[in-house]
Amino acid sequence: MRWTLIIAGTLTIVLWLGPVVWRLIAQKRDRRVGFSGYVRNPLLASKLGGVLAARRSTENRLVRLPPDQLVEMLLEDQHFDVVQQAIKRQGGRAAPALVAAIGDPRYRRRTPPEVYERMHVLAKRKEPLETVLECLGEHALPEHARVLEPLLTDASDDIRKPAAYAYAAIGSDEVIDGTARAMADEDTYVVGAAMRGVIAATELGVATRAFRARMFDIVLSAFLPHD
Repeated sequence: MRWTLIIAGTLTIVLWLGPVVWRLIAQKRDRRVGFSGYVRNPLLASKLGGVLAARRSTENRLVRLPPDQLVEMLLEDQHFDVVQQAIKRQGGRAAPALVAAIGDPRYRRRTPPEVYERMHVLAKRKEPLETVLECLGEHALPEHARVLEPLLTDASDDIRKPAAYAYAAIGSDEVIDGTARAMADEDTYVVGAAMRGVIAATELGVATRAFRARMFDIVLSAFLPHD
């Protein structure tokens, strides 16, 4: 009888404390709401909205900083995606600082594996140089071609891809041969990035007649039957 009372009392305590402990754990886990958290519990939408509003507020403050200071902040793996949006909003004003970062060995530092695994699937990067090139994008100018061209043959396809886009988006006669090589890359994502760069150069009105003609021939040959 004694043991029965002990067991019954223990079960009562567990059943009473269990929900309380579970709520405390859930509250602790939900302090930072990401996309996966929203999928698990759509009721957190209001909290997620608050997080996004805070990010926009931070981005609005960052966009007023000098470009070189912002580009330096891309070295930080935890918050680079917010900084990236601020740099993109600065447009061509940030281009000189971005081009200068391409030759800086600090931007070739590999992202630690444990940090990489925690990154959102849409904001993963192997090294900061990826983000630098993505920010540069269609803001690259003909004088930047010589800095970008070596990256078209980089060992990492994660680097070749944004480099191919920025390089092709220049659209000048000087980048014709390099763009043609990028469109023959072994990685289809690199080829796609180069083609998007060609489209960007055309839409922006910076593609020369010779550039457009050569790219047209390349694209056309890809669809013609080969003997």
